[in-house]
Formats: sequence, structure tokens, C-alpha cells
Amino acid sequence: MVPWALSYFNGSVVLGFIFGHSYQRLPGRTGVSKGLVFGFAVWVAMGLIFFPAIGKGWFAAQTGLGIAPTLFTLAMVLTYSVTLGVAYSVLTSQTRGR
Repeated sequence: MVPWALSYFNGSVVLGFIFGHSYQRLPGRTGVSKGLVFGFAVWVAMGLIFFPAIGKGWFAAQTGLGIAPTLFTLAMVLTYSVTLGVAYSVLTSQTRGR
């Protein structure tokens, strides 16, 4: 698999699967709030596990680009997770007959 394709696979399949299975247990009443909680947790995991694993340091601090990569990944992950939360809440409310 092409390296960039793995990122898309993880984001669309793996994180979507994890979000779907943890949706009921996430704190918050709306899809937006559940998405924010999930996104923040994923961002912390990226910053503390994945970036150091590829040699970029905690929260990509060793890239030499200042705080920009950290803030960009936060914005990217929160945008995705809030969208995922809203879509999931709409789809689950339609299947429950609300």
C-alpha cells in the first residue's frame, strides 16, 4: 500500500470504526460535542505516540516549524471528527425514527 494511502485508510476506516463503536460511551449530548471529545483524544494520541514514533517529537515539535504543525493537526483532526460526529448523529437518528 502506498504510504499516503495508509493515512486515508486509517482516517476513513479505522477511526470511523472506532468512533462508531464508542459513540454511545463518548461524553456529550450532540454529535458535535462527541466529535470534539473524540477528536481531541485522537490528537493527543497522535502527538504523544505517532509523531514521536516517526521521529518528529511530541506534537511534531522537532520539525523546526514551530507550533504550526501542532495547530494544523489539531484543526485537521477536529474538523474530521466533528463532521464524523454530525454525520453519525444524523444517520443514527434517522434509523431510530426520530
